[in-house]
Amino acid sequence: MTRFARKNGIREKKEDKKKPEDATEWNEMFNNNNGQNEKSEDLEIKKQFHKNQLDRKIKNSDWSSFTAGKKLDTKYVMRKFGKSVEKEVMDKLNDMKNKGKITHQEYLEQILREGRSNQRRLERKNERDEKKVCFKCRKPGHTVGQCPEMEKDQEQGTGICYKCGSTEHSISQCKVRLEPGVFPYAKCFICHEMGHITKQCPDNPRGLYPNGGACKSCGSVEHYYRDCPEVQKQNLMVETKTVKKIKKSDNFEILSDEEGSAKQDEPAPKKKKAVFFK
Repeated sequence: MTRFARKNGIREKKEDKKKPEDATEWNEMFNNNNGQNEKSEDLEIKKQFHKNQLDRKIKNSDWSSFTAGKKLDTKYVMRKFGKSVEKEVMDKLNDMKNKGKITHQEYLEQILREGRSNQRRLERKNERDEKKVCFKCRKPGHTVGQCPEMEKDQEQGTGICYKCGSTEHSISQCKVRLEPGVFPYAKCFICHEMGHITKQCPDNPRGLYPNGGACKSCGSVEHYYRDCPEVQKQNLMVETKTVKKIKKSDNFEILSDEEGSAKQDEPAPKKKKAVFFK
């Protein structure tokens, strides 16, 4: 049996539209096992589609359009969103339902709304936690204070001020005045020496950029672009220029006003009166 297929589309000539291809073998066409596997896969896909159909409707539609004139399935709502609702809210809804203040459908709508809101909040929290990177073990998902390896290292201090060693405040709130970049109570995570932090370590070529990169202005790895001293100097120069321009314009306006007021204060010249005698 010879099969034909289109060559390059329908705009070709009639004699070039078809080209012969090799015939399919009978074993491949009538393989019962493959057919059964394909049917079973199709059934699983259909089951999964119907199972998640309500989820897609809820996700892609507003609450008002979804719940208006429709009855919600109690088993589905309680199984999907009942665990996400806080205990206090759940007790309050049950109390209102038992007293007859809300109907059963309103009860399910409130659970649906609260559960979806809490689930979205947890998803955002998990996304933020995944972006965090620990400076101690360089693993994502937690910070230095939550790192399990910090418990093994007793010399490494967490939650202390690196300037004075106090546990009551952090560096930003410390009143001790030291030279910039001096942290006597800090221990480096790379060389394990006291007196400097990881971004200042000479054995750390990446500094504040563990995934690579540097400051876009000066190329340093010890500070971000927003903290670059060159950028701050440029911003100060721009501010001083604008201030000077404003002062000049203000002085000019003041001088012009003074000149105008001086002209107004000058007495007008007296006109000579002419007297005629008859």
